[in-house]
Amino acid sequence: MYGVPMRVAPMRVTAGIVAPIKLSPARPPRPLRAAARRRGPDNGTLPAAVRVDKRSGGDIELSRVGFCQHRHVTLLHSNPATSIMLSLRAVRHRYGNRPVLDLDHLELGAGEQALVLGPSGSGKTTLLHVATALLRPSEGEVRLDGQVLSALDARQLDAFRGRHVGIVFQRLHLIGSLTVLQNLLAAQYGAGLPVDARRARAALDALGIGALAGMLPGQLSQGQAQRTAVARAIVNRPRLLVADEPTASLDDGNADAVLALLQEHARACEAVLLIATHDGRAKARIARHVTLAAAA
Repeated sequence: MYGVPMRVAPMRVTAGIVAPIKLSPARPPRPLRAAARRRGPDNGTLPAAVRVDKRSGGDIELSRVGFCQHRHVTLLHSNPATSIMLSLRAVRHRYGNRPVLDLDHLELGAGEQALVLGPSGSGKTTLLHVATALLRPSEGEVRLDGQVLSALDARQLDAFRGRHVGIVFQRLHLIGSLTVLQNLLAAQYGAGLPVDARRARAALDALGIGALAGMLPGQLSQGQAQRTAVARAIVNRPRLLVADEPTASLDDGNADAVLALLQEHARACEAVLLIATHDGRAKARIARHVTLAAAA
């Protein structure tokens, strides 16, 4: 049911997104195929890690003990005493002589949520890329969970992002040759984590797309693909979760479900949530706003 006629050969991990370096005609890697076939003793029902509380209007609850148990790793050049999860200081970025981001100071503690607001061209996406070390700023320092990101080389950054950062991009970057479920399993596999289909199915179920697990991205609507990307972003239980216009293509009901899952992940897993958006529906849910001015 979950086999597709492609194999993802060596993978590069970028913030929960596993980009295939080369594709060859074959099946997906064995861990992905084996995990996709396992349904578990509950026959596909929602595990304890994720519950939908119908009494509270369908809000999502992620168990700390289940979904949000984090693996601890040794950080390089880190400050374990800090209580700040994400810190950006005197961060500026330019493309040539053109300034695109100017941020004096931003600190977010564990579980904090913030929106990045501003007109087009003010650097909202650039800020997300800098915060997740997809882009090295021209000036300034970025720390995540005590780790100075500039102290890591490219290989270390890939590994760090795969385990600790989840991103929902405007362009979703789903792997077209893998099923919905296998896209989530690939994020686990590429980050060097155990391939856990139960956890992946829990994320899909929480977003109401569990029935789409065996479909390919090309068979999904835009809204379904968007929710798949959100599920993939949280499946590795990141300490930093960022989303770039995650509700832009969603109706009110699905937008609310996506925002609820992003927020509950941040609360339950004590992760930072940073969302760049123009959507008033997000502004109504998240009180802290980081407003960027248009670049000079």
